[in-house]
Amino acid sequence: MKNLFLITSILLSAFLVSCNNDDAREVPENDIVGTWKLVAQWDGGSPSQDWLPVAIAYTYTFDSDGTFSSTVNVNCVQGTYILTDDKLIFNFDCGTFPPIGDNGTVINNFTWDESYFILTPTDSSCDEGCKFKFQKQNN
Repeated sequence: MKNLFLITSILLSAFLVSCNNDDAREVPENDIVGTWKLVAQWDGGSPSQDWLPVAIAYTYTFDSDGTFSSTVNVNCVQGTYILTDDKLIFNFDCGTFPPIGDNGTVINNFTWDESYFILTPTDSSCDEGCKFKFQKQNN
């Protein structure tokens, strides 16, 4: 009987230890609202296939009303956004100001990666492919 109690206690302890809070950093897929900072980039033309640190980081701040502001270009800092399952579409208020896309619209492929989101431009700005990794900032 003591052995049964001991085995049950060990199994219960192992189960409770394995149920830790590893997912605490994960951001729910519908929680893009807030400020996100560029923390790494991936360049398909680089000899290294690893995420690389960024020299100059910029941010996007997404509001729940579908508007955003950004530090990516000081001449064009705001607009509206649309988030679908796999796309993040920016409609900048500055129109066609370079290097903003057609009519101020910039379309990126969008994916979640744990507590990060990844943007992959759909235009030809990256000849050999590129991706940008953003992390949510504590406001």
